Amino acid sequence: MRNKRIVINLSKHIVDKPAFKVIGRGIRVSTKDGGNDKRIPEFWWECYQNGFSAELEKMADKDSVIGESKLGVCIESEPDTSEFTYFIGVENTKGTIPDDFAEKGIPACINFFIIIR
Repeated sequence: MRNKRIVINLSKHIVDKPAFKVIGRGIRVSTKDGGNDKRIPEFWWECYQNGFSAELEKMADKDSVIGESKLGVCIESEPDTSEFTYFIGVENTKGTIPDDFAEKGIPACINFFIIIR
């Protein structure tokens, strides 16, 4: 991965959100030796490079609370191994799951923090 600095104007929103589904792709990462700090940005870069990010944008529901925003979600944590799944996706409001995507359930959230560009 090339070192690249990207500056994006972001707005922040905090909302209460009922349980919802996210579709996308995930990777397992470890917090040992800061591995997640390296691997997660690489994963985002890969998603932009291979066109997956553009696919997600087409699937996003512009009228949902999250809108067109892509989500980076930390789920399936295993404290004993310092590993978790980092999942990049969009809210699945349509109920369909493309063949090369996975779906993950996100529980209801109080003070769900959304950053929108």
